[in-house]
Amino acid sequence: MNEQTFLDRVALQQDDWPNIQALAVTALSHHPLSYYVLLHFGEGMSGKAHQWLAALAGRITPILPKEVARQRKHDPVRNVALTREGLLALGLTGTEMETFPFPFQDGMTSDHRRRILGDDGPAAPESWHWGGPKNKTAHVLLMLFARTPADLDSVINSERASWTQAGLSVAYELPRPHRDSTREHFGFLDGVGQPVPRGTPNSGKQKARTGHETQVNAGEFVLGYINEDRVPPASPSVAAERDPQRILPPRRRLENGSYVEDAEVRDFGANGTYLVLRQIEQDVASFWKTLDAAARGDAARREWLGAKIVGRWPSGAPATLHPEAVADPSPNADDPSNDFSYRPADVAGTGCPFGAHIRRSNPRDTLNEDPAVALRSARRHRLLRRGRSYGPPVTDRLQDDGKERGLHFACLNADLERQFEFVQQTWINNPNFFSLSGEADPLIAGGPAMSIPGCPVRERIAGLQHFVTVRGGAYFLLPSLPALRFLASLGAAASVPEPEVVKPAGDLEPIAVAMPIPPQPAPAAAVIETRAPEGETPAPKPASRPKPQAPAPKPQAPAVKPQAPAAKPSSQPKPAPPAAKSASSPPPKPAPVPPPSPSKAKPAAPKVPGRSSPEPAAPKKTPPAKPSAPPSKNKKPKK
Repeated sequence: MNEQTFLDRVALQQDDWPNIQALAVTALSHHPLSYYVLLHFGEGMSGKAHQWLAALAGRITPILPKEVARQRKHDPVRNVALTREGLLALGLTGTEMETFPFPFQDGMTSDHRRRILGDDGPAAPESWHWGGPKNKTAHVLLMLFARTPADLDSVINSERASWTQAGLSVAYELPRPHRDSTREHFGFLDGVGQPVPRGTPNSGKQKARTGHETQVNAGEFVLGYINEDRVPPASPSVAAERDPQRILPPRRRLENGSYVEDAEVRDFGANGTYLVLRQIEQDVASFWKTLDAAARGDAARREWLGAKIVGRWPSGAPATLHPEAVADPSPNADDPSNDFSYRPADVAGTGCPFGAHIRRSNPRDTLNEDPAVALRSARRHRLLRRGRSYGPPVTDRLQDDGKERGLHFACLNADLERQFEFVQQTWINNPNFFSLSGEADPLIAGGPAMSIPGCPVRERIAGLQHFVTVRGGAYFLLPSLPALRFLASLGAAASVPEPEVVKPAGDLEPIAVAMPIPPQPAPAAAVIETRAPEGETPAPKPASRPKPQAPAPKPQAPAVKPQAPAAKPSSQPKPAPPAAKSASSPPPKPAPVPPPSPSKAKPAAPKVPGRSSPEPAAPKKTPPAKPSAPPSKNKKPKK
């Protein structure tokens, strides 16, 4: 692939579809039932965990062409993601982990990240059900999707037997999410304003549903593609010597202004993405009772205030297009209209207030006087949302029934810092967003107040509180299928399934069949090149370490000449170690040593990664003579 072809990779290529997990391009709305479980590897795990992952990789559902998806619409769907701790447990090294972005290395619960995300008070990680410092470490997130309860129970039982046999334990079972309704528990139509990665098989579906489709470069969501900045997002990598089977593609690096393939580094992140998962509990009764008090019991005004806070009416109709009321106010009337902008019709925010939830999470053309510039900027911060509600449906939204319900918020992005964390910190939690002062997102950030522009004067709602509480969360890598097979290959006893691709006529759909191959030798030490920030030329690549070598199977001469042992005791002072001598002084010539006998010769000492040559062995003692002082182990002998 030449450089121009690489820079043209703004749309997903069909050749890559079999390597990308399905969740990256579809919300799986035809599989309304789902099950999320967090798994833990345990201490001193054996190769069984790698074997489990190798087998699971053959059952993962990738992107399917439309025809194949229709044929397999009744099949359950399996997708899997891994935490930082899970990747380390499977064999990635600390050096390799340094090629991941800082938010992923840092974790969602560090002091810095919890300040960014606003996780404090009742939402502090110490109070979480999972993912917090007091909870059992989660290594794997297994996500199962099905169309019927029987299908879901069947796939859960099958996978539970598999992970139990491999020695994995359950860290936490999330409350079962579902999509049996298109509305979340507050009562508003959800999932309307989704971006569409270029090159997905679902292109056109969003426009048919909502009347609008925002296509975004695939690199905003999938690693290895070009993003909206016209560069590939930073991607984690491993040394080529760690991947002797060449499961992973070569990484591309910026060199003298051009992207070239690096034969010494493999792209571990290619065709993967980062998954953010947060369990958010919703206090439905508190939300509507607060609005009811502000409306003084007027039901119509209560609905109007809800539309101003969210930016849409419960039906999904945008407040920008319907500032005062909707044409059809019936409870089940869905209107997922998404073909609108804020300029020039709603530049003052009288339809959709500046602080409304949807205007914060996607400002569209709000934040610049030039709409084109504003839209370009907004496209750099889009998220692919994959949220699902959990808990029983609400029967009376003004009454607290004491039952837990909420949203499993999930989103995909290629850059955690520039996308998810930016939106959360700069737009959602920012009390000074746009022209506001002291007003955070009224729906999910606790207000505590909200201004509603009006004529002749604005209206301000005070006394808003936290209507949602975070109960768990973590950052995950949703790896490509080759990356899963590579991780499985790091286990000494694992058999890695090479998928046998069966292509139906006219389709690209792979049907993975596990094909075991012989175990591979232990991996060599990794050589990782530090990536420069986007748009900058990387620093020169450090010299690679030599591979560790096992001792030779047959006896051979030592790799370096040993010092000759002294034949007699000498009264002369002992010479200084070779490394301590001046560079200008020639080293002493060792006495000739006869070649060792084949039956007594010792094999060469194995090389140690990071050293240019093995340490010379101390001379063998020959009584009564004393050997000369061996060279210091902290210095390298001169050759």
